[in-house]
Amino acid sequence: MKINEYCILKFFNINSKKILKLLDKSGLEVNNVIKTNNNIYKIISGKIIDILYLKDEEYLIKLNISKLKYITIKQNIKYDNYLKNSIVALIFFNKNKKVYIYTPKILEINNNNDPIILNKNTKLGIDLSYLLIFNFNIIDIKIPNNRLDCLNILGICKEISIINNIKINLPFNNIKINPSIDKKFFINIIDKNICSKYCGFYLEKIEGEYNTPIEIKEKLIHSDFKINNNINDIINYIFLETGYLINIFNIYDIYDNEIIIKLTNNDSYYLVNNKNVFIYRNTLSVFNNNNEILNIPGIDIKKNINNYNNIFIGCGSFNYKFININKNLYNNTNHFVENNEIEVEYNLIYSILKYFIKILSNIYKINYSYISKSNLFNIKKYINLNIYKLYKFIGFKIKYENIINILNKLKFKFSINSNNTLKVVIPKTRSDINIKEDLFEEIIKIYGCNKIPKYKKSVLNNNLNNIYLNKLNNKEKIIYKIKKFLIYNGFNEVISYSLVNKNKQNLIYKNNQIDIINPISENMSSFRRSLLIGLLNIIKFNEDRQENNIKIFEHGFCFNYLNNIIVNNEILSGIIYGNKKNDFFKIKSNESFDFYDIKGNVEDILLFFFNKHEFLFVKNKKNNIFDLNQSLKILNIKENIIIGYFGYINNNIIKIFKLKNNVIFFEIYINNININKNTNINKIYNTVINKRDISVTINNNINIYKIINYLNNIKNNQTIKLNLIDYYKEDNINNNFTIRFYIQDKYKTLTYFDIENIVNFYILKLKNKFKIIIKN
Repeated sequence: MKINEYCILKFFNINSKKILKLLDKSGLEVNNVIKTNNNIYKIISGKIIDILYLKDEEYLIKLNISKLKYITIKQNIKYDNYLKNSIVALIFFNKNKKVYIYTPKILEINNNNDPIILNKNTKLGIDLSYLLIFNFNIIDIKIPNNRLDCLNILGICKEISIINNIKINLPFNNIKINPSIDKKFFINIIDKNICSKYCGFYLEKIEGEYNTPIEIKEKLIHSDFKINNNINDIINYIFLETGYLINIFNIYDIYDNEIIIKLTNNDSYYLVNNKNVFIYRNTLSVFNNNNEILNIPGIDIKKNINNYNNIFIGCGSFNYKFININKNLYNNTNHFVENNEIEVEYNLIYSILKYFIKILSNIYKINYSYISKSNLFNIKKYINLNIYKLYKFIGFKIKYENIINILNKLKFKFSINSNNTLKVVIPKTRSDINIKEDLFEEIIKIYGCNKIPKYKKSVLNNNLNNIYLNKLNNKEKIIYKIKKFLIYNGFNEVISYSLVNKNKQNLIYKNNQIDIINPISENMSSFRRSLLIGLLNIIKFNEDRQENNIKIFEHGFCFNYLNNIIVNNEILSGIIYGNKKNDFFKIKSNESFDFYDIKGNVEDILLFFFNKHEFLFVKNKKNNIFDLNQSLKILNIKENIIIGYFGYINNNIIKIFKLKNNVIFFEIYINNININKNTNINKIYNTVINKRDISVTINNNINIYKIINYLNNIKNNQTIKLNLIDYYKEDNINNNFTIRFYIQDKYKTLTYFDIENIVNFYILKLKNKFKIIIKN
């Protein structure tokens, strides 16, 4: 959903720079932010007296402005006679002092190149910059499918207000109107379950030529609405802003000033817009007292309204269950087209119609009646909130008064049934809350996920984990353990489609590609030969959303031809991308990942399959998806077969995916590993394993293994293991070696400072015991 940020600012007294942060905190994902044209420095109104064609789409425009008699415009636009004597907005750009007649295309809003003509009452030569909202961004917000209440600006602003505890200003409150016609309507709702309230008024006469105000056009264009230059623009604007859909009926179709809202009795033909149309039984409809259908909620009827005098304007709060039924039944018929109508709160209908009158009366003089109202049928949706079930669902306790405050913040009315149960009334607009679990999720969202306490892994989960492991064979257990290892080391597991874009794949792998004859889309036109393409697509998606610290892996099957037979290969692949910055550990360095980061991960993975002397890293000379100067091939020494590669990806591939940084990638061919090594699945904890190395210089009279044994004897519970990973003799006096510590807390993730304290403890002990020297 695209909206101009000015539409949100209208509801809050905040700075425009805060909008994106507030949306993010509210859980509303921003797909894109589109910058409006900022080269405009002046906009004035001018009346076109004459148009003279010069050459090459260049025109001389004669204006009725004292300070600006003539301007030259070079613009791809039709200058028909209707532009003469019209008042238009003239836009002056900084660049080359060019002047353009205002069109949406010039402003890069859409491709509509028709000039927007101003109201004839507009004064000539005045500065229009204050009317046109060019300095605001267009925000493209991704609305979840179940949050229909957020498909309008009011719904989005309510969500921002609730989550961020900001006061919301409603522009349609406290509006006074002055009706000039004493005409009342009788609105009869037959079934209280189909409609809570319906209101409407009679609009007798509109004086003056209608032209939608520019500020309303701008907002509609930004949100991809078509401009009609009639009352429909105001209807669309109110729908965009509030979610309330206003209906228009010809007053001559309403007999005896009576409107009836009911369900149709049977499958039959009804008179709709002067045509006999087949209507199904139990269709929610608005009738006149002659049993003719005026409106079907959720469906637009193609009405024959040529002018907007003598019309009835109404709005109602219909049950969304019946709106949805109507959409499903009639959206593909010749007479109807589906609209975006949703269920709305009945208590704002009267205010919304007054808001409509106010906007309309600001454009020209209108004669209208009092607003007539139906009886109120307050249809309530209840959910019983059991406090103990809430605690069981979320896994911890929230103070009772906090739950009450959250419900009040959500504007959910409730009554207390007992000490442990609340009867909660769910607003009509919240069609996403239908069962108690939905309400639990809403409460924990407002409470704050960052306040969820950390707990030890439960005995039940451990038992389930053991049951799962017992069903796996030896290879599956090793893969399971590798996945856990990668996750605990900061990787995220991803799953991508087995089908990829054949054109992209062909640029990387030239031969043996398995293409789909009749693909459902270009991006799913060939079986993947490697996991690389899927992983790079995920990297690109995250990079476009400002994520610059990415570690992902995937385990799956890839496909290629071997002797004209399709074979599948089981592969484990991973990528590290971006920098090592981690706000959780408070590491301020923006140091990029490098070759040795992934080399350490690959070594640890291979140790699940082999002993250290059973595999070897050698120079990569053939695999061109890698940079041959910064990649290695992995060999199984015993069987002399390739079991994988790792290193930097070729720059040509990075350009194909339009990535900004280097990509470090590994792939291990599971099919080429003969898994006969027994492995014991140790107890695994859901916290990060941290590795720290210390390099030490000691006198060669001291036995290195004596130091290792000493460290094993004094190691604390947070040190899982320690290994000697490097050793060399510098001279006849000193020996140098490096020890790697594996540090993990079973119940919490250690901070950067926790880890440093543990390492410093060992360094101090070694200095006191063996007089070691720490190397930088």
